[in-house]
Amino acid sequence: MFEEMLINSILINDDRCRAMVRNLQVRIRYRLAIGEIDKAWEDVLVLYRLAEHHRRAVWNIESASWHNSFMKGANGSAESVLFHSGWTFDEISRKVEGLLPLQQPFRENEIRTILRNERLMLLDHMQHFSPIEVDIANPNFGDWFWQKNFEASFRRGYAMVEINQSFDKREQQFFDGVPKPGDEKDFFDKHHLLVNFAWYGQIKVIPVIIGHFLGDSRTSSDDWFWKILQGQQTEISLFRLVFALEAYRHDHDGTYPATLEDLRGRYLAEIPLDPFSGEAFRYEVEPSGFLLYSVGPNGIDDKGRGNGDTPKGDDIRRRMPIIDRPLPTARG
Repeated sequence: MFEEMLINSILINDDRCRAMVRNLQVRIRYRLAIGEIDKAWEDVLVLYRLAEHHRRAVWNIESASWHNSFMKGANGSAESVLFHSGWTFDEISRKVEGLLPLQQPFRENEIRTILRNERLMLLDHMQHFSPIEVDIANPNFGDWFWQKNFEASFRRGYAMVEINQSFDKREQQFFDGVPKPGDEKDFFDKHHLLVNFAWYGQIKVIPVIIGHFLGDSRTSSDDWFWKILQGQQTEISLFRLVFALEAYRHDHDGTYPATLEDLRGRYLAEIPLDPFSGEAFRYEVEPSGFLLYSVGPNGIDDKGRGNGDTPKGDDIRRRMPIIDRPLPTARG
């Protein structure tokens, strides 16, 4: 409930977009159920335009994470329409081509804006979490309190200088080169920054960047932003692979390819790699269709298991759904 309250009050634009995304997803499912394929696709396009609108207002790491979830919802809805559509290869190709402009990863200027706002929020936290101990029994309390505040302001100033210098260095490192999987913690090491913060500011609790604004001082966002960017690219790549697999099936009498490499050429110019491993996405042909997945943020192959499975995993998957009843006839 506390998290919902913070989202409603601090991330107002994100919360409104979330409500609209959910409503559109419900209508898409309904339209698929009654066979209105073209109208369902129109709603899919609205989802992508809504996500693009939200993208223009992304201002911190938490908001960037919400944008990823909206794009994931749009991709999932698009794939659902695809599986129900019966479109030909040419129709699928046109649909994908129309969505590509709406599926671009965050641009450099957008990333810099997010990092700038995270820096400002960290400095704001520093001002509020540098307390002074109040001795109300002091006979000269007024003068004593003024002196303590004066000293605290210097501590905050030193901390701001240190944090800004560290952020400048980390930000330059980020744009100078892309970290390899497993090296993310070398970039934007918030633990290092917050240790300096605690030393100069003499704070009681190390606050967390507002992206983790639930007050859990044990969790830092040192590699969270990088994983958001990797997750964004993963969703884009999975979407393109799913549509390519479906296009291949239409060309081969309902049969999926044995390997993803079979898509190269007519269906995909290049086969994308899993951003979390730097290797090929995992792909298996199943009796009901296929299983396609990324190893996810932990870099471990959980055999396609996600957070909702038992045992849990953190793979990011796509699976051809099992349809056990005839679909309604499309009505345009």
